[in-house]
Amino acid sequence: GGGGGGGGKGRGAAKARGRKDDGGGGGRGGKSGVIAQAKYINMVICKAADRGDVQSLLNIVATQVGDMSCVNLSTAIHKLARFAKMDGKWSISPGDARFVALHSQIQVELRRQVQNGCAMASNNALVCEESLPRCWSTLAWAYGTLQVKGLDLAGVFRMIGQLSLAHMPSFKPLELTNLLWGFAKVKVTDHQLFQASTQHILSDLTPFSSSNLSTLIWAVVTAQVYDPEMVQRVVEEFASRLRTSEVKPVELTNLMWGLATAKLHPKAHVLFEVGGRALQLLPEFKLQELSITCWSFSRLRARYDRLFVGAALHLCSSPALLQQIHPQGMANLLWAFEKQTAMGSAAAEQIVAALSALIPRCLALLKQLKPQEFACVFRALARMGVQWGGSPEADV
Repeated sequence: GGGGGGGGKGRGAAKARGRKDDGGGGGRGGKSGVIAQAKYINMVICKAADRGDVQSLLNIVATQVGDMSCVNLSTAIHKLARFAKMDGKWSISPGDARFVALHSQIQVELRRQVQNGCAMASNNALVCEESLPRCWSTLAWAYGTLQVKGLDLAGVFRMIGQLSLAHMPSFKPLELTNLLWGFAKVKVTDHQLFQASTQHILSDLTPFSSSNLSTLIWAVVTAQVYDPEMVQRVVEEFASRLRTSEVKPVELTNLMWGLATAKLHPKAHVLFEVGGRALQLLPEFKLQELSITCWSFSRLRARYDRLFVGAALHLCSSPALLQQIHPQGMANLLWAFEKQTAMGSAAAEQIVAALSALIPRCLALLKQLKPQEFACVFRALARMGVQWGGSPEADV
């Protein structure tokens, strides 16, 4: 879920940071000097990031952190988060003194903004001039993406929530989406922020992309702060665009996961449209996306024969996909198949064929299954008629 915004235009937050504006043009004391310095810092941060040199980026943070504007701080942590997201193996060490300094300065900057009245709606012009809503959104997204173990984020997110609440109309759709995604991802609940965001979102869904809409559903359901009416309206808006707009498997998955987790049953045409598009995109689905989508339809007790025929055949014909299956994915798929079979699905023949392909992989994962996953797998196989002596792998 979420696509992280950039770091802004490089303008320094002279007033928001509490620096005096001398009106002079020379040196670091004047506003123009502060702006020039912020632009320079942003430039060297971006150059290090473009080279893929994360150590240089962290070294720049170490030497410049005391002079960084809010835009600089959000740019730096955003670039680090992009490294973590793209690399997959790299993660920030919570003990890295350079990151600790960055995190500490972010707290200082947010505290200064609160003290200087940026949390007041009357200061909206200043807040927008300094690109602060974009900065707050970027900070939330970056912390959510980095997932630094042991890092206390309650204070940072409390201030981000306080500042954002007064300036809701100033957030662009992607910025608001990433803001809520970040709160949900770090498991910090701000009821007031989510409720105000819901009202703002419902006032006009048009500017929000399909990707935004599905991520918003994921975020509000994950945070467990959602209005069922809001979820239904967002889902219907998403479904209404499926025949005319591009969509990715992960967006369908996030939407269906949110509905199933919240146990909110949309109108039949919504499930028909979402399932139909999922069927078209099956070759592009990753294993996790496929297992969650199947699980979601079954949890909602939505029988969709064509989708499950397609999913079962896709599994049978994709050895590489079978190798991606992890314990939770296995449990989700078998549970979903069993529920569809119990509803009298016409996909039963294809599901049985898929079981033959899944059981050997299930055996390979046996020692990794958690008790709940094992019980789910065992129950599903038994209910779908797998009997002793019918399969050597199942007998094991």
